[in-house]
Amino acid sequence: MIWYSHVNEDSSVERKFSQDYETLFCVVGSGERVIALLDNQQIQQVYAVDTNLDAIQLLKLKLQALTVLDVNDYLGFIGSKKMGVDERIICFKNCLKELDSSSKRYWDRKGALIEKGVLYAGQYEVFLAKIRPFLKVLLGTSFYKIFDNDYTHFPSIRWRLVRFFFSIKIVFKLFGNKDVSFVGKQADVSLISTSFQELIDRKEMKGSFMAHLVFKGHLEEMSKDSVPPSLNPDILKSIQKRLRNKEVEISYEHESILNVLKKYKLKLKGQKICCSMSDILSFEKPEYVLQCIKSLAFIENASIVFVIRSFLRNHIENIHIKQIVKLGFTFESFTQFETSNMYKVYIAHKNGQDKL
Repeated sequence: MIWYSHVNEDSSVERKFSQDYETLFCVVGSGERVIALLDNQQIQQVYAVDTNLDAIQLLKLKLQALTVLDVNDYLGFIGSKKMGVDERIICFKNCLKELDSSSKRYWDRKGALIEKGVLYAGQYEVFLAKIRPFLKVLLGTSFYKIFDNDYTHFPSIRWRLVRFFFSIKIVFKLFGNKDVSFVGKQADVSLISTSFQELIDRKEMKGSFMAHLVFKGHLEEMSKDSVPPSLNPDILKSIQKRLRNKEVEISYEHESILNVLKKYKLKLKGQKICCSMSDILSFEKPEYVLQCIKSLAFIENASIVFVIRSFLRNHIENIHIKQIVKLGFTFESFTQFETSNMYKVYIAHKNGQDKL
């Protein structure tokens, strides 16, 4: 199953901290965060890692489409811009020629996903499509004026009702959300509406890609400066040039990030390594993240940065921070720079000259 297919994380922290790094290990997810980092001229090697083969197949298709189509057609093909079904199928056939055999077989069976645009193929995006009509009824038309920065007639009572309903985990299950990051043990779904409340209080909903995606179902009305990097035409042109010129090597790893880090650590001596872990804490305990960090901690003369997110469950606590610091890493929170307002974002970094 494809769990996520659209942009669901703000990649600005990774973009900032991967600038000087040449090797990238990246948990795939929707693939959008991987794409957002590929315009970095320093990155030469990418390990795209996921235990979910569907996620890897989605990234392969997106990157192939970005390589062979022009950028406007790419955005239309994936569903970020309007494109007719017939035209989308033609684009798909152009992409299919260069895909490997396993990917061809996979996507040949996914015609319905291709026709609607693969940005909307994920379980999370299907869940949002189910709840969106109910949100529109519950919130009324005045709510949507906030996307024009008009909070004059904000429907406070209606909004409180929505916050109440969507602070109950069973509501997510009733609308078909099976993702453990939402409905798993200890997941606090009330944090979602709390995050939106903070954006409303700061009058920042207009610039929030997550708000547009959840309440409107698309990012078409966002300003060019606010659109996430993986959907920004100028950034995509830079990425496309690198892909066409084969300036970056991408290896697809269908296994856990911990196993991949252990597998390649002997090759990483003296390198500058960035590990983009996605919201791994939605699926693994903090102790797992500690194992990942420890797996690279003793590589000689390597500069290493881990970017780690937590969402609704399994947060990094002081006891974990102390263990990370003991491994020679500096640990910092960069949550304040995370524009979706949904995640806690942490950086664990170590300079190649640091000694334990």
